[in-house]
Amino acid sequence: MRQVIAVGTILAFVTSQALAQGINCNAGPGRTQLSQMQIQTEIDGHYACGNNGGDGSTGWNELHDGGTIKEVGDHSGPPEPVGTYAISDSGGLGVITYNYDGPTYAFNVTRMGTGNLYMFCLVGSPTGIIIRTFTAPPTQPCQ
Repeated sequence: MRQVIAVGTILAFVTSQALAQGINCNAGPGRTQLSQMQIQTEIDGHYACGNNGGDGSTGWNELHDGGTIKEVGDHSGPPEPVGTYAISDSGGLGVITYNYDGPTYAFNVTRMGTGNLYMFCLVGSPTGIIIRTFTAPPTQPCQ
């Protein structure tokens, strides 16, 4: 239970830090706001790594596994369930909603370029956090 609360607290802290830094989520050159189907394809089944806004600290690494969020972290054990997520549509834009045993956060997702770099933007906000996705656990800490 403490882990679930800690992860939810981390996401809330990360979100507040990113919003304070003003990472711009508006569409622009090389940016694509993803649909529900694109989020399903590009996020579900992948590891998502991020941190609290680029300060160089170790971040988090979560496996998106068919509606369950599993924290990978820096331990050698198997990923541990810490919450759930759902992918939906809102006016043609995809929304991914996270639930960490109470706190719920909804994000639109914008791909930056053609690689594995995304902005997760709080619904209704012009700012967000930067996430990298991987098909296998990253070999280095998420920073």
